[in-house]
Amino acid sequence: MKLLKDIEKRYYKKMKDEGLPEEVCKLFLYYYNCVKKQGDERAYIREKHIEPIKEIDDISNLGDEYKEIGREFLDKLVYIKLNGGLGTTMGMHFPKSFLRVKDKYTFLDLAILQTKIHNIPLLLMNSFSTHRMVKEYLSEKWRKEEKRIICFLQHKFPKILAEDLTPATCREEPDKEWNPPGHGDIYAALYLSGILEHLLDKGKKYAFVSNIDNLGATFDQKIYGYIIKKGFSFLMEVAPRLKRDKKGGHLAFCNNKIILREIAQCHPDDMSYFMDVSKHRYFNTNNIWIDLEYVYSFIEKYGIPRLPLIVNPKKLNPRDEHSKKVYQFETAMGSAISVFENTGIVKVGRNRYLPVKTTSDLLLIMSDCYKLEDDFQVISTLKDSLSTPDVILDERFYKKIDDFMSRFPDGVPSLRECSLFSVRGDVLFKGNIKCIGKVYIENNTTEQKILNKSIVSGKIIL
Repeated sequence: MKLLKDIEKRYYKKMKDEGLPEEVCKLFLYYYNCVKKQGDERAYIREKHIEPIKEIDDISNLGDEYKEIGREFLDKLVYIKLNGGLGTTMGMHFPKSFLRVKDKYTFLDLAILQTKIHNIPLLLMNSFSTHRMVKEYLSEKWRKEEKRIICFLQHKFPKILAEDLTPATCREEPDKEWNPPGHGDIYAALYLSGILEHLLDKGKKYAFVSNIDNLGATFDQKIYGYIIKKGFSFLMEVAPRLKRDKKGGHLAFCNNKIILREIAQCHPDDMSYFMDVSKHRYFNTNNIWIDLEYVYSFIEKYGIPRLPLIVNPKKLNPRDEHSKKVYQFETAMGSAISVFENTGIVKVGRNRYLPVKTTSDLLLIMSDCYKLEDDFQVISTLKDSLSTPDVILDERFYKKIDDFMSRFPDGVPSLRECSLFSVRGDVLFKGNIKCIGKVYIENNTTEQKILNKSIVSGKIIL
């Protein structure tokens, strides 16, 4: 027991020396003790303890009276974008929100322009990796909009050595000793920064929160009116799970409450159930609407929410496969659905979920399958979500953003009449290319090959 207390003191001192608030230090130690006492079993949500969700309200079936309510309360709303990622999956060393994604605009540009139209304040929750660069970007490019944009900083947790649960150290790169605690930190970050109280003082009552890289997460009057009419403290947009979503967090019932289960919270023995999209039919789009007054009252009464924990096994240095194994403690903001009272979910269409996680996603969004409207919303030009083509790019040559962009110097191909676009090998696409039906392009040589056909269909060996 004394050893445990000594380790706790080391974590506490490490966090205080970093300037982290007392409440965040205590929250981390609470999670640490739970794992220390019960192991990572505490982070699992077992299949035998949950039931699938079957029927929920579909926003498309609700009347237009909700739109009127949403329009009436427009001055009570703020946008919050989760803006902490560096886009390392695509080889980026700058905020992912700086990526030019549609026409000449970045994710961040589109968020600013969309909120400007409705004169809605925009809040950006940055991480310690993105905060400085984002503030510089705003100062240089969006100086006239800075009064309407508020940046606040996500906290951080120390990484934990897997072998003995002691604090991880990386003397050559001390920043590697820390990890963002997941977007579940939003409640603590809003409250402890004083921004939550500031928003309430300004007469704001509701916030729409979403990932900065989800281009479908735009203002919807009907959904906004729905949370107001129903009086929910928290509302999550969910969408039907397709096979491509089988690894995404899903909703379920547990002890008569709605819960969110992420894949890291699924026991290995339950993985087949987790990925069964016919059983667990709805996934979390991470589009969340929250009542700011409720969140403030909750924290004043109970303290920072203790959300279900996600224990993520990682490498101390993500770019070094020989680096020591560590655990990262994280939480998801959507898991507050099981902590707050009077929460709800609403079914939305796939048009509300257009994430860009890979260069395959990026190619699809950049293509003519999507267009940019006058209000800066990105919308599909296809008949329905089921007609969206599958894009499969060879990760050896297209995974990193610089490699990807260099292979499409004249822009990406037309995919509107395409059902599958698969590229294997190193191919440089030149000119205006139109893809029809199922397209398989293969270069099995060690040299880059050029494709400059105007119309492509079927299987092509270069």
